[in-house]
Amino acid sequence: MKSGCNMDRRGFLGATALGVASLGVLGLAGCSATDSGSSDGLSGTGTPMVAGVPEAWDREADVVILGSGTVLSAAVKAAADGLETIVLEKAPMAGGTTAFSGGKCYICCSSLVDDDRAAAKEYMMRCNVDDYVTEAMIDAYLDNGAEMIDFLIEKTGANWQVAERKDLQPDWPGASSNMRSLNVPNADDPTKSTGGNFTVPEIEAFEALGGTLLTGTPAVRLVARPMEDGRQEVLGVIANDGAADIAIKARKAVIIGTGSFDWDRELCKQYLPHTTPYTFQNDTCTGDGFRMAQAVGADCGMVTQGWACPVEIYAYDEIESGSVPLPINASAGDFHDTYFQGRRIGFDATYFVVSRMGQRFYAEPGTYSSMDAWAGLDAHGDFQHRYLPYSFAIFDAAGAAASQFDTLDPLPSWLTRGDTIAELAENSGIDGRNLQVAFDRWNSDAANGGVDTEYGRMGIAPLGEGPYYAVKCTQFYNGTHGGIKVNEKAQVLSTLGDIVPRLYATSNAAAIGAPGRVYPGAGGSIGATKVFGYIAAKDAATLEDWA
Repeated sequence: MKSGCNMDRRGFLGATALGVASLGVLGLAGCSATDSGSSDGLSGTGTPMVAGVPEAWDREADVVILGSGTVLSAAVKAAADGLETIVLEKAPMAGGTTAFSGGKCYICCSSLVDDDRAAAKEYMMRCNVDDYVTEAMIDAYLDNGAEMIDFLIEKTGANWQVAERKDLQPDWPGASSNMRSLNVPNADDPTKSTGGNFTVPEIEAFEALGGTLLTGTPAVRLVARPMEDGRQEVLGVIANDGAADIAIKARKAVIIGTGSFDWDRELCKQYLPHTTPYTFQNDTCTGDGFRMAQAVGADCGMVTQGWACPVEIYAYDEIESGSVPLPINASAGDFHDTYFQGRRIGFDATYFVVSRMGQRFYAEPGTYSSMDAWAGLDAHGDFQHRYLPYSFAIFDAAGAAASQFDTLDPLPSWLTRGDTIAELAENSGIDGRNLQVAFDRWNSDAANGGVDTEYGRMGIAPLGEGPYYAVKCTQFYNGTHGGIKVNEKAQVLSTLGDIVPRLYATSNAAAIGAPGRVYPGAGGSIGATKVFGYIAAKDAATLEDWA
């Protein structure tokens, strides 16, 4: 079904006006077989009754896909393989958080470069810290990534190219430069990209192949029936179109791609070792797919982690008043409807970050993987997290000038200044003794070969003369990346280690990572979860229809 949107490939696909309200009100069995009025335990049509399974389906398809971000690779693949496919998107527009991302996609051994699989595997296995995913999953990612990109180029016409980015762990064996991060450049500025550059062509290709996209239609729960071995076989989903619940039969499989659970406060409190109210994810990322999968027995993994980065935090009214002259490239709201906007601290700036106790606690600027390691508690008697509610990025006069901090008068709430380190500490509420120790050690290391003796950074530069500035910063999630546990075929695994029949998962709703715990390079999670969506569609195509 066509969306009717007239947008170019740099735009985002808008809401689709779909007449699903006319499908009628859902009727559920909601009772045992003997309650159905049939003495033989059958419905009036002779079909065995299962509690919670609809007596009739409002719609049906071979594959039903929940979400429309990285999982679009599954949608295009399923439709291209001739499977009748329905995509359910909770938001009024398709593309998910992926559409608003920087548009990088990390793919090893693509046909666009001369990569080495053995080197790529060595690097990816090193990124799989603590073995959160299996070696078979790493192999599946490596074996299907190039195939997926070639397929998407053929079917969508998107101009995938190599992005000039080095791997985020450049000193690890197997790391590379300008090989594995891919993107679809903006037509008017090839040096830039957004996720919309490939999500829009994927949506267009999906619909051109006969796929049906239902926006503003969230899935409410999975429909499943018990099997003789105790497992739950997934048969379809209950969705809501804003007017009524609708029952959608999935003859072969359901693929979950609903994204992270950043916006579900209770899930964050339950699973994350700390909570932060700030996220770059769309506010539709409330863990719906994760919860639905749990309800049919799915296991979970990597739920205590997320992709995170430090961000200079600005009060929204300061941005609105124009007192912040810096470019703003990210926005998010907290769970109390107070909105903030922030700018990621630049990877090339000369600064170091300290807690309120004046102590460094990670290797700046770090990666999305290292940011979440901020979670430890300070042992100072109050048992607060090291960086919450704020930590502080320390700049010298030159760094402040480069960042235009020195032009702000009066100083905004997120910025403090001092002519000396001691004065800066006093003005910022930072422990002055520890801050001076951190400053002196940083400059000593910078003067002696530039090797950070505390956290192993190479090539650090000294902070020079004052005045000195402290920028309040906090952790923003780029998405939780734990959730539904899957295997190398993207099949959902139960708490007993079996598969949940006919159920697949990808995106940040699944315990895939990039794949694994450590972010390998720009577009790590997008690349991995797009590949596992593609794998899911391939495997689903091999299934017989359920009866």
